[in-house]
Amino acid sequence: MTVARSLVFVHAHPDDEALFGAGSARHYANDDVKVTLVTCTTGQLGLDPGANSGDSPDHDELATAATRAGELVRAATVLGFSRVVNLGYRDSGMVGWPQNAHPDAFVNVNFDASARTLAALLDELEATVVVTYDETGFYGHPDHVTANQVTRRAVELTRFVERL
Repeated sequence: MTVARSLVFVHAHPDDEALFGAGSARHYANDDVKVTLVTCTTGQLGLDPGANSGDSPDHDELATAATRAGELVRAATVLGFSRVVNLGYRDSGMVGWPQNAHPDAFVNVNFDASARTLAALLDELEATVVVTYDETGFYGHPDHVTANQVTRRAVELTRFVERL
């Protein structure tokens, strides 16, 4: 088996890096592995600075995205990520939210094009290990499930990732 020298975590939203795999990221960063964070969406449907949920008519998407971007940079620094890439897709919201139907929501993007974009990045990074959610997205979040599907397809298209 190949020793991981380039480890890539693929997450759906800013903050997922702190919730899923933070300890592993820090561990490998401490071991001089190049650890990269890829975030698929801007996370604009998370709680906004006024604590309004993403499905609330009072929700401020721009402020939420800006806040989460800043938090992402700070968390990535603490966790030892050497590079952070945001693919810029629109947050789809929680299961059943009307935002799921937005044509630009991550759940509605062109699957093959998204996988090719991610595969090109994985090849650029010479990724040897890629970590993402399981098929259920850990708890069924639409963007987590989509991140799993896109990542699995991207790995099939890459040159460096060893299939386990």
